[in-house]
Amino acid sequence: MKNAELFYSQAIKPKSIAIIGGGIASITLADFLYRTAPASNITIYCQDNELASRGSGNKQGAIYPLLQGSQSVIAEFYAQCYDHAVDYYQQWFANGLQVQHGFTGVLQQAFKSELEPRLQQIAQFWPEHCQYISASKSDDIAGMPLGFPSLFFEKAGWLYPQQFCQQLAKHLTNQFGLDIVLNQSVSHLSRQNDQWIMSNNNHKIEQAFDAVVVCCGHLSNQLEQNKHIPLQSVRGQVSQLQPNSSLAPLKTVVCHKGYITPSQREHQCFGATFIKDNNDETAHLEQQIQNLNQLKKVYVDKEWANQLSQQDIIDNKAAIRAMSPDHIPLAGELFSNTWIKQQVDKNTGKLRRLKPEESSYPNSDLPGLYTLTGLGARGLTSAPLLAEHLSAVLFGLPSPFNQRLQKVISANRFQIKHLK
Repeated sequence: MKNAELFYSQAIKPKSIAIIGGGIASITLADFLYRTAPASNITIYCQDNELASRGSGNKQGAIYPLLQGSQSVIAEFYAQCYDHAVDYYQQWFANGLQVQHGFTGVLQQAFKSELEPRLQQIAQFWPEHCQYISASKSDDIAGMPLGFPSLFFEKAGWLYPQQFCQQLAKHLTNQFGLDIVLNQSVSHLSRQNDQWIMSNNNHKIEQAFDAVVVCCGHLSNQLEQNKHIPLQSVRGQVSQLQPNSSLAPLKTVVCHKGYITPSQREHQCFGATFIKDNNDETAHLEQQIQNLNQLKKVYVDKEWANQLSQQDIIDNKAAIRAMSPDHIPLAGELFSNTWIKQQVDKNTGKLRRLKPEESSYPNSDLPGLYTLTGLGARGLTSAPLLAEHLSAVLFGLPSPFNQRLQKVISANRFQIKHLK
């Protein structure tokens, strides 16, 4: 997208907005839409019987950035999202939102010798976000012997994603009248009288909307209008330990090849498996064993790891994450392939030159249709700032992202790349 031009339609400033999906992207988006336009009529459509029961349904999720030892776009994106996310969640907790959480810091471990120079370089490049610490200091922060130096994110931590989504949705319902429709899938969209009409298996959903935002993870490209969005399904299974295992003393989030969270009342999470192009949401014993074996392999000489057994595992949660080809989320207005071909120069990736008789470029041929998806494994970190950005796009306000990052997260970037 280096040579591509950033373009938006004229902001529609919608009064009625439908959000399809019930996870962290949807709930944070509703929050920022109300902050921007408190009188908005917003409805969330969730196909499950409760909010945040799929990709956002884990008991514990970590908040920390994906950084590299340079000013790469992905590192710049996550660095900005990370700062914003920490402030965002802490403000909600300070304002009384009751959610299990802990800003305990995150240790990203150099569990292989070749990781040490890489993590050191990251710490040198991003000193405002992390520091490289010795194995002994890592052990002190963790409260138990780990044996590896680490990249330490002091402001980072974890929260209970499903509880956060449900509690925030409850607040938005009480404060602004957010309407939540559960057990409702959306399979078709159509335009009528300058509004979007939704239906499921030819059964019309009565209300019409000025704008629709598709936020349903790996299912976000199932509608005809957005099937061009490239998303990959990634299955992850997280295992839960009983609260008194040999890992219970852990005081912070630990990331190695997988991750471990501190003990949370009745359980403690660790994992996770990573299987591409798999939509199976059923937990499997062999992947529970895989999670345990991975932990034991990394900490092979630690007594606490050797003491862990299958009997310590009390539950598992499998969920599907949506990942884009470049591992960066998509947030923005949708344009059809036809519009892109007609309006964008295939050689430069910029809008074509206007003809003398033309005064402006035509707006999107999908007016009022947007998406926020592809959040991958760090959705808790990226969702709040992406939601603020997309709210700004809908209402024609300045984005919190600079132009470089706006291009990077644009929902049409893969269409332009394909065109070029």
